[in-house]
Amino acid sequence: MDYFYCYCLRIIATTVSLYANAIGGVFVSLMSIGALIGYGFGEMFNHFFSYHLEPFYFAAIGAAIFMGVIMRLPFTAVILALETTYDYNIIVPTGIGVVLVTYLASLKFDIKKFNLRRK
Repeated sequence: MDYFYCYCLRIIATTVSLYANAIGGVFVSLMSIGALIGYGFGEMFNHFFSYHLEPFYFAAIGAAIFMGVIMRLPFTAVILALETTYDYNIIVPTGIGVVLVTYLASLKFDIKKFNLRRK
């Protein structure tokens, strides 16, 4: 249960640092949060449906999508997922996921660096 609190604090700290424009060291946090969400989705998919899919692939896709959308690096996300898994079958789901989530995020959220003006 202590790990759950650590992950919750990591999510909060990453969100605060992104919106405060303190983006140094965010890569590992984004990858771990995305992998955690993807792995959880894979486990839930296996639990509720009769398919037996490997949650590792969902973790790799989730980490790549999360990093690709937040950092706005879609091609890098696809290559990262390929290098993580050494499986060419992961390219298409990662590419579709990055495009879909980027489109959905652009409808509601606008992640930009705020320009601070000196007076």
